[in-house]
Parts: sequence; structure tokens; C-alpha cells
Amino acid sequence: MKTQYYLFILIISLYACNIIHEDHDEINMALNLAGKNRHELEAVLSHYASEPQKLEAAKFLIRNMPGHYSYADTVILTRYSAAVDSILTAMSNTSMYERKDSINSCAEKLGIAQVKKIQDIHVITSDYLIRNIDNAFEAWNGPWARHLSFEQFCEYLLPYKVGELQLLDDWRNRLKGFHTEVLNDMDKCDAYRNATLEAARRLSKSLGAYVHPNYNSVVNFPVMRFEVNARVPCGSCDYYIPLALAVHRSNGIPLTHDFCPHWASRRLGHSWNAVLAENGRTMAFNGVSENPVMATNGISVSDGDMHNSMEKMAKVYRHTYARNKELSELNRKEKNVPPLLRNVFMKDVTTSYMETSDISVHLRNVPRGVSYAYLAIYGDNDWYPVTFAKIEKGKAIFQNMGRNIMYIVLCYSPDGTRHMLSEPLLLGFDGNVKTFAPSEKRTTMRLTRKYPILEYVYKWLSCVDNCEFQASNDNNFHRYSTIHITSGTKATGNELDIPEPTPPFRFWRFIPLKENSRGNIAEIYFYDSNGKKICGRVIGTEGSFENRANRTREAAFDGNTLTYFESPDGKTPWVGMDFGYPVKLSSIIYYPRGDGNSVELGDEYELFYWDDDNWQSIGKKRAQSHWIEFAAVPEGTIYLLRDITKGHEERIFTYDDSMQTWW
Repeated sequence: MKTQYYLFILIISLYACNIIHEDHDEINMALNLAGKNRHELEAVLSHYASEPQKLEAAKFLIRNMPGHYSYADTVILTRYSAAVDSILTAMSNTSMYERKDSINSCAEKLGIAQVKKIQDIHVITSDYLIRNIDNAFEAWNGPWARHLSFEQFCEYLLPYKVGELQLLDDWRNRLKGFHTEVLNDMDKCDAYRNATLEAARRLSKSLGAYVHPNYNSVVNFPVMRFEVNARVPCGSCDYYIPLALAVHRSNGIPLTHDFCPHWASRRLGHSWNAVLAENGRTMAFNGVSENPVMATNGISVSDGDMHNSMEKMAKVYRHTYARNKELSELNRKEKNVPPLLRNVFMKDVTTSYMETSDISVHLRNVPRGVSYAYLAIYGDNDWYPVTFAKIEKGKAIFQNMGRNIMYIVLCYSPDGTRHMLSEPLLLGFDGNVKTFAPSEKRTTMRLTRKYPILEYVYKWLSCVDNCEFQASNDNNFHRYSTIHITSGTKATGNELDIPEPTPPFRFWRFIPLKENSRGNIAEIYFYDSNGKKICGRVIGTEGSFENRANRTREAAFDGNTLTYFESPDGKTPWVGMDFGYPVKLSSIIYYPRGDGNSVELGDEYELFYWDDDNWQSIGKKRAQSHWIEFAAVPEGTIYLLRDITKGHEERIFTYDDSMQTWW
């Protein structure tokens, strides 16, 4: 028994010594990399020699500092902030787009794109680092961060910056009073004592009222002084996150920067904030306008839904100050690493947001000299790696993957060539994996879209329901026949067969019946009794909403589904056609306002299926209607429909029971 005890003590001692030795090596490496700036870092370590916890905090910052960057010329960045501040004041009554253009012009004149970057470890001063460490510890002892462990404190309050290229200025002290009045009286309520979540809610709401975040456009270069940054009229999700981080952390509220690198069923990705609440939960939100809600398993704890809860995510990562050792090892050993995984300052937090499963894959045809495999989803028109795993005995295990998502395993040989190591894999809701490969069976596909119907498209469909197609021989429509009342409109082309016996009419129109409708019809095609498309003179409500040229009545007949008729007001708008004489129609095809991803008349399409580690073409066809049909298509695999004529959005799908299912 004593032997086992001493063996246990020996193992623990060796482990502790290894950690100390590793920490010592990393500190020495950082000090050596600092070069002429080494004395500044050593001064920080000496300053805290008698304060063990602050010394450990300083070591954490120093050993993880290599790889973090700032702008080398802070004078130009300060000048840029001042210039943008003046622009926003002088142009306060102009449109968002005019202010954005002026800011971009200013950045170009100052040459912001050409300003060189330098590692923090070469320029940071001891005074700056000491001041930040002391301020961070003061915040840790405040009301909103006392629940944090030392490790959490080091990552979510201690860092001297909240993002790369941030100015190394006195941001903490300046932002303590930046629209934070809402926090001042919380100590009057005992229920709010240490209520981090409530503090984050209040501060986010206060910032939102001041910033008014607008995601419709973005400036080319962010303004690095946060007070000016908050006045910029537009930005992406990534633009607003550093502001939220800086203001919240300055007030001792532990915020993170989490992100999905790419949605698993559509284009692009997303970033957001999360607060480490006093109950130990991670609450996701937009830190400048939104209430935090629970991220774990998607359970809401506020009056709103979970942040972007409808989107499918294969992976969620968190930007960190600390270096990820596994990612560092990957980049050290592999020559060709996908862009996402070259960032060693992030960690996987997927399990904080959803139920996950591991995917174990027996790989095929692994090239010589390859040690890692990547698991990819279909991204913007190609496979997009989202995680990695070591290859061991011809097998790779990818941990904590989002479910109900289509994946594929790939790798890169030393010369940079990409190799597919598996068939497409569907990780189901139940955690089981299904592979896809073409069978000998053939089918005929009738397709109506090349991309999934997203929420913003779905919301527009109701504008085109409960509308009438009317016909008359009276140009004022005092007397008319109702040919059809729309319902169940789809986000594709919709075909209406004219009922018999409908007589010829000269004037035909589309008119909404509901109040405050502006039309929102993208295209209308009329077909005569011989099935030939016919045109006449465009008639209807004149003008457009916000006087936009691509939203007049002519837009409903211009052959472009991305333009649409939207009247200047909701007072019975209508749009139609005068054929000059009575005509007998056989059908009408109409498109609601949408995203341009429905099959469109006259466009040329190509259908692909996945086989032999690549896309194989079934052939090309020009659409003669609002659908397109391909025969003799192999069953059992995944497919891709491409519009050769125009557009760039496309998405993989499976095809069962005459339906497209998007992945």
C-alpha cells in the first residue's frame, strides 16, 4: 500500500515539474522573441515578484504574447480615428451610405491598408502591462466577475486587448463610464448582487440605444478608438463585437467572442458575444443590442430566442488570448493547413451550444507523408474544412461535431494537392453516420431551386398571398373578372392555369387585397392560348418605395427576379399589362420577391452529382419554365444545381420522393 502511495506522489510530482518546466520554456521563448523589448517584460515579472497570483497572470500574458499583433504606426491610426470622428460630426444629416463612402475614402487617403503590423511582444511597455493587470484584478474583485476561476479570469478579463490590431491605449479606464449609467444603481437591489447576466443585459441595451447597429453595409477598415467606432453608421457582426467586449470587460463583465466559421446549410458564417453568467452558463447574444440567452442545448432563458437558433452549425469556436496547443502542433507539423485552422488563438466550444457526436472514419487512399485529416462541410461553392484529427492506423476520429449535417473527410499532401478520404457522410440527429455514393439506379429530377429558402425569403411570401389576378376591358377596372386569388405562394416560380371559359381581355393586372401591402411581386409572365409568352405596355401604380429605380412597376416585367414592384404606399397598389386588344391567355407564371435562386425562365443550368471524389456533370439545359428537368440521374448520392447564366449561390442537396433536401 505504501509503495502505491509513494508511486502516486512521484507521478504527481513529475507531472507538476513538467508543467513548471514547460511554463519556464515558454516564458524564455517569449523573452527571447522580444529582442530589444525583453527588458520591458522582465520589468513586469520583477514588479510582481512578491505577488504570486499577479505574477502568474503576467506569465500567462507573456508566454501567450507571441503571435498577437498591433499596428506599427499608431500615429496614422490615431489620425484616422480623429478624421472619422470629424466626418461623422460634419455629415450627421447625410445617409449611411454617404458617411460610409467618406470613411472609406479617408482610410484610402491615409493608406491604412499599407500600415505595417508588428508583434505586441516587440512594442508593449511594462507600464502598460502592469496598469492593465492591476485594472483587471480590480475588475475581478468587482460585483460581476467574482464567480470566475483564475483560469477564466486570465482568458476573459485579464488580456490587455480584446482583438488583434487594437490600439494599446488606456481603453479600460476610458470605457468604464461609456454609457454605463444603467449599472450604477444595481447595488440598491439585493437580487442584483453579483447578477452578471442582468448587468450584461442592461449594458447591452444601453449600448444598442447609442450605437444603433446596422448590418446593411460595412466600412473597409474599423476605427480603432472605441468611442469613435461606436458612431460609425454600419458594420458586420465582427465589427461590433470588439466594442461590446471592450465596454463589458472594462466594467468587469466577462464577455467572449464566439463564432461559427461557416453555417452548415448555407453561405457565410457568424460571430457573436457570450457572457459567462454567475450560474456558470454561457449566454449568447449580440453585445451591443440584444438580450443574452442560454446557449447550452439552445434553451432560452430570456424573452427572446437563442441567438441564431435556426442555423445549423458544425463547429463553434471561441477567440482566445491563450494559444491552442493542439492547433499549434498541427501548424508546426503540417505544411498545408486550411485557413481557419491556421489561427492558433481559438478553442472549440461546440458542446456549449448543442448536442454533438464524434465521427469515426476509416480513411481510404491516404497519401504518403500526411498525418492529419480534415472534416469539411460544403461552404461557398466548395468543401470547407472546419476541424481536424490525427490519422492513426488509417482512421480519424473527429470530436464534438454538430448533428444533421453533411460532411466529407479530406487532406492535403505535402505538395498542396487536396485528396478526398471518404464519401460524403451524414451525421444524423441520432448520432449515426450514413454514407452517400451513386447507385446503379437512375431517376428523373424536376428541380425548382438551387439554394435553400431562408427566413428572409420566407417572410416575403406572405406579401404575395391573398392577392388577385384580375382581367378587364376597362382601363380603370371599374368592371373586371377575378381570374385567381393567390394562396400558398412558394419561393419559386408559381404557375396559374387560366380556367375555362375565360374570355379574351385587354387589361390584366396583379393587385394585393390586404391593407398596407406594397406589391412585392418580382416577375409576371403571360402566355397566350398557344402557350407563347406575350408582352404589352406596362400599367399600374407609378413610383416606388423610397424612389428606388429597381422597384417600379416596370420591374415586374424586366426578366430579373432580383428586382420587384414595390409601390410608394400601401393604398391599393397594382401592376399589370395593356395588350392593346383583348387576348385569351392560357397561363400566368409569377415569382414573388425573393433571392434570385429559383429556376428562372431562359437561364442555363447544369446538374452535378458526386462520384469518384469529384463533381460529375449530368449535362446543361436552358429553363423553358419555372422548373427544369434532368433524366437518367444516378440515385443515392449528393447533387448540385448551378445557374451558368448568372448568380453564385448554390447548395448541395439530396433527392428523395421528388423533393430536394438541402445540406
